[in-house]
Amino acid sequence: MIVDAVGVLEGDKTESQPLERQRSVPTEKLLQTVAVGAASPDLASTLASRLSRLDKRIIPAQRDDLAALSRGMDLKTLSTALAESTDPDAQREYAVRHHGVTPEQLTEEQLEEAGEDMIREALQPLHDPALRNAILDAARSTEQVLDEVTPDALLEAGFDEAAKEKARALVDDFERFIEENKEEIEALQVLYSRPYRAGLRYRQVKELDAAIKRPPLGGRELLWGAYEALETGRAYRSGGGRLTDVISLVRHAIDPGEPLIPFAATVHERYEKWLAEQEAAGASFTPEQKRWLDAIKDHIATALRIEQDDFEYGELQRLGGLGRVYRVFGEDLTKIMDDLNERLAA
Repeated sequence: MIVDAVGVLEGDKTESQPLERQRSVPTEKLLQTVAVGAASPDLASTLASRLSRLDKRIIPAQRDDLAALSRGMDLKTLSTALAESTDPDAQREYAVRHHGVTPEQLTEEQLEEAGEDMIREALQPLHDPALRNAILDAARSTEQVLDEVTPDALLEAGFDEAAKEKARALVDDFERFIEENKEEIEALQVLYSRPYRAGLRYRQVKELDAAIKRPPLGGRELLWGAYEALETGRAYRSGGGRLTDVISLVRHAIDPGEPLIPFAATVHERYEKWLAEQEAAGASFTPEQKRWLDAIKDHIATALRIEQDDFEYGELQRLGGLGRVYRVFGEDLTKIMDDLNERLAA
């Protein structure tokens, strides 16, 4: 075994600490602590973090005003000095220079004294009350007040006229697209047929979905939102997220009387009706059979059909696969599959 340890001992390893060490203390209180002469690593480090963030939020004019009050030191410079004053390596170098000794000769007392001197020196500009007040004013100007007490009241909801115009143009483009391509795209051929021809396949729907993603249509979610803007109260807000929702969009475009609801919701409604018909005809299902039927319904809502091979994947496989579903339904399985394929995704 060869272990490459090159570089491991090239520098001292120190435990790092977050710059903001007093997160719960307001900036105003930190500055008041400085004003009474306090100096500590946590105080300097936290102020360094606060001033650095503030410098990124204020406008250039505020930055110039603060620099003028601190004798040319902008917030970035002041923040850097505060951060460096808490750096152990910087403190060691300062102590070596100040006491005129080698690093090996430094005592703990000398090192501690050097750290305190550096922190006090870095905090010195903040002893000026004018600078402290200017920092607080700048911080307040960047704050956003959140009212968590007063309840909001909805005055009006809807789409403005410009949004409706864009939605109308998009819907017109979509309806023109399906009319012009009803003989070219297989899925549209099936959906335009009266009555609907059985056999709409996932591949065909995927091809149609890819076609409506191209400009100027932009995809099913955008189209769903456009119909919602024009037909307030009719469209489901959750629609358009699934591939099969493109079927609902086309059906609604062909026949505006067809409700615009997610395809999965349509499948579920048909499934509940099928169950009611089975019960009226005297059929009953065990709890395990009902779990299988629910899973088959969910698969059809996503893939349009259920085939024997599908039982070896996903949720159907987790329930036990093809072998288990045959033991649960026996010879009735094929009839149930054919019946659900025809009734749910027609």
